Amino acid sequence: MLLLGFMLIGAIARGAYASNDATPSARFELLTTLGMLSLLWFWFSAQVSAHQPRLMMDMGLMLLLFWFVLVPYYMWHYERWRGLAKVLSLCVAYVASVFVSMMVAVVLS
Repeated sequence: MLLLGFMLIGAIARGAYASNDATPSARFELLTTLGMLSLLWFWFSAQVSAHQPRLMMDMGLMLLLFWFVLVPYYMWHYERWRGLAKVLSLCVAYVASVFVSMMVAVVLS
């Protein structure tokens, strides 16, 4: 829920920037990128903690670089279709946040 809320708030803020024909500041970009990766790591570690997998030494760096491969792999490995449904819902939420951003930009402009 926290990850989805962060995605929604970030989308609304991006829409507000776009409605004013302004580019997001570097601080905003840094905050949203680090926040998204941190919350994704928190969500992922909470999902696989029940299974106690043997993770690589620096899972944080590997997750940062290869999250698009590692998250679906581990979710499939430990939860099969239910895990992939969670990953798919996360992807759908990301696409929905892009549409929310565009709608906010249109409404505010």
